[in-house]
Amino acid sequence: MLEKKHKVEFRDCDFASRIKMNVLFELFAEVATADALQTGVWREDLQGQCGWIVTKQTLKLYEDICLGDEITITTQYMKPSAVIFPRYYKILKEGKLIGECFSQWTLFDLVKRRVARPKSVGIVIPELTEKMTPPERLMPLEEESGQTYHVRYSDIDMNGHLNNTQYIRIAYDLLEMDYLKNHRLCELSINYEKEVPPCTALQLAMKREKDTFMIEGRQEESCFLIRLTFREAHDHD
Repeated sequence: MLEKKHKVEFRDCDFASRIKMNVLFELFAEVATADALQTGVWREDLQGQCGWIVTKQTLKLYEDICLGDEITITTQYMKPSAVIFPRYYKILKEGKLIGECFSQWTLFDLVKRRVARPKSVGIVIPELTEKMTPPERLMPLEEESGQTYHVRYSDIDMNGHLNNTQYIRIAYDLLEMDYLKNHRLCELSINYEKEVPPCTALQLAMKREKDTFMIEGRQEESCFLIRLTFREAHDHD
């Protein structure tokens, strides 16, 4: 198990002094990379040949993470199947569990553009027995697209496509400021369906059921699906 400590700073926060969810998922990615290097399931010499890609994630947040908070994120692999590798995260504040994230990864051959088995590139997966609740599978929306998002320079990462943490930012930008001011996120599920290249456009669709929002980003087919579930904020939150 690997852990990362982080103090929430101004640049991490939204207008309500709460950590932005895309920032939190960036922290998850950082600790996952560090853990993969430490456990030997990733090596620098594999750069450009293959890579671990996250396909699904479900975050359960029990308390807000706010400006000045000092949090610890831990991560560990859980029992895998042939090509599906679960990873579990805990978020701790002052030793208390305030959030969990359940994620699913697969190894991808960047040359052949297909799923790869770790043994084919010399990666040895540790023997694991502990199982994890899998992240949720989300279904595409029937709703028509309502907005268009143009993918620009600042959205693109070193892999040459829209960084997957930006999907969360795009989804949040569809919500009303007053609603976000008066509500707290309690669960976020995301499915990563297809890479989004630069200088293209995403068609965005949204469906709301009470305090749950489903957002889909599409091109010719679904690129990502996000479900956000909130609760009403109270003075003591």
